[in-house]
Amino acid sequence: MFEQTAWTYPASDANPMISQGSSDGLNDLTQLVNASGQTIYQYLAANAIGSDISIGVVGHSLGGNLTTVFAPWLLYQFQQNKITPPALLPILTFAAPTAGNQAFADAYDKSFPNSWRYYNEIDLVPMASDDLSSGGLLYSPAPEASSIETTYDNVTVTLKEAIDLIAIAIDTAEFGYGSYYTQTNQASGSVALNTSKSLHPVDTSKPLIEQWFDQVAAQHEQGNYLSFFGLPPVSCTIS
Repeated sequence: MFEQTAWTYPASDANPMISQGSSDGLNDLTQLVNASGQTIYQYLAANAIGSDISIGVVGHSLGGNLTTVFAPWLLYQFQQNKITPPALLPILTFAAPTAGNQAFADAYDKSFPNSWRYYNEIDLVPMASDDLSSGGLLYSPAPEASSIETTYDNVTVTLKEAIDLIAIAIDTAEFGYGSYYTQTNQASGSVALNTSKSLHPVDTSKPLIEQWFDQVAAQHEQGNYLSFFGLPPVSCTIS
């Protein structure tokens, strides 16, 4: 997140940029192959084209971040190869951290009117990296980051101060690039969940800092997001 790189799918005079981490993740994702040696694009181009086809690009957390860059990359590949994209190309992200800057977000929103960004209002992850400082204000009255102290290299700060320092470091890096992280779906498609800011029970016998991170994990996990839609957690069994 401290490094950014140009977005070239397509490139634009508006100078769209994404985080280096998002770029690396997209590169890894697009090189994955199935048992037949096909990349995701090769499989879709061969099997998922037609007026009756719908391709949904969906992801949670890091998967949501990758969804935000994979969807426009995929659309660009269709256009470059003169393949008519599917009639429906809905994009859904859940708890996605920010992928790129304002120019990237604007291009994304224009390309995908059928896109939705779902986020828990007290989930730390979607606050990265456009609004990370708000993470230091989560979970009042307890466990508050401002009341939790941590020591590193003989320097003691509150957890809120530590989060603020990380946010300032990101802001400084953004200033150096002249490019500032901006979430997608600013005008439409952003859906706030848990607007009542309900907290999960945590083990109060643990140190406060562990309670805080337990709350972060509980608010972010997939089962919690499913519960907002009245759905049970997904269980996997090994046979």
